[in-house]
Amino acid sequence: MKYRIKDLTIHSYRCFEGSWTRYEKLEAHNESIMKSLFKDLQAGKIGGFYLVSDKEFKLYHRSTKEAGAVQLSYGFYKDGELIPCGDCQLYDFSDFTREGYPSGTYQTI
Repeated sequence: MKYRIKDLTIHSYRCFEGSWTRYEKLEAHNESIMKSLFKDLQAGKIGGFYLVSDKEFKLYHRSTKEAGAVQLSYGFYKDGELIPCGDCQLYDFSDFTREGYPSGTYQTI
């Protein structure tokens, strides 16, 4: 299944012109999707999810290093070749949000 995480940049600029309502709604929408994906991954309902991109690589999956953790494996593509950069272990949703997540389309595995 595919999920769309909306870019909040333009909406954050518009907040200076008026209220934060639109920004807060979109932020809550994005967080709701990502929280659901994270919890489904922890519960084993999905095998993982990744950012659909031809520039950067972000894959969230059950950790191969620590039981019960979610692992973020990341890198980038150069001339069509994947250049892996590293990984980190995420234990709860606050760890997940601390690492941040880019806007774009996410696909479940």
